[in-house]
Amino acid sequence: REFSAFGFVINYAKGKSEIIIHWKGPKAAVCKLEFFADGGDKICFTDSKGRAKYIVVTDRYQHVGSIYVLGGSLMPEIISRTSSMRGSFLEIRRKVLRNSNISPKEKLVIIQIYLISKGFFQAGTWRKLRVQEARKIHCSLMNVYRAVLKLDGPYGKGVTDTEVISRLETLAPLTLVVWL
Repeated sequence: REFSAFGFVINYAKGKSEIIIHWKGPKAAVCKLEFFADGGDKICFTDSKGRAKYIVVTDRYQHVGSIYVLGGSLMPEIISRTSSMRGSFLEIRRKVLRNSNISPKEKLVIIQIYLISKGFFQAGTWRKLRVQEARKIHCSLMNVYRAVLKLDGPYGKGVTDTEVISRLETLAPLTLVVWL
């Protein structure tokens, strides 16, 4: 009834509408053990028409490309996003970055349009990043930046991230993600 009051219809199919329970309080661990021992991973109930329904309890939920995990870590989401970018990057590298007729500045614009906008869609909703999460984003984007300047092989050794950013006249990776 609560959801239907807002025009929301719950999809009870597996992997659609799911619940993540945050167990709190002095007996949280005991309650959690009892819950999963008694009901498995589902909450069962009857709807307004008397039909049996259930909704799955999970510790990881994916919706519109975003991953939410119990505990709030963004690392699974960041790994998923950077992996997705890496797959697209290989195609762009072959068709765009190896083309000597396209300037580094134009290559960077293509990277920003196709990779970064795709890879960090909804990043503005993220909470403040932890150090390891920020490092993963920084390193992933710096690898792309280095490829734009053809510094991704043995040629790039000794060239700092600051120098790469300066040569491309762009923003640092984390600043760019925040601005998207």
